[in-house]
Amino acid sequence: MIIVDGHNVMKNDKIGFDLPSGPDHFKPFLRLVDNYAQMTGQKIIVALDWRTDKNISADYRYIQVATLGDHHSADEVIMDILDKMSGGKANVVVTNDHEIKRRANARGWQTMPSEEFARRILDTQEDVELKNDPGAKKDVELNDAEVDQWEEFFKGPRPKMK
Repeated sequence: MIIVDGHNVMKNDKIGFDLPSGPDHFKPFLRLVDNYAQMTGQKIIVALDWRTDKNISADYRYIQVATLGDHHSADEVIMDILDKMSGGKANVVVTNDHEIKRRANARGWQTMPSEEFARRILDTQEDVELKNDPGAKKDVELNDAEVDQWEEFFKGPRPKMK
């Protein structure tokens, strides 16, 4: 299980999610996390600093979204979940919040920095796009020698078109 401090990841300056403003600003992020959960098979709860009567989780197939309810912050939501569940090496809390990290570690949970999780979901997005579009091709990485070969190839005379 992974518990994600949603706003902590979304608002991370080191990754730079390009999220729209407004009441649905979190939806692109939740779609990325939902794709990540689908590809990895991980059970994921995303805690958001947002109060609503709507069941946001119904919009996503592979994640659960925890909003404030009676809590004052997503941090409280996460701490409440930590208090109710046992830890273990397979359980991870994604946050940069020191108090949440301390509580998670005290209960046997692993912690992951928000930047690392953000990179993972973005990397997984490329795999999801390839899976959904079998005709798509992954970018090919070339070493320096291969780049030099292609540069030489394209510097030469161009073949005449018939």
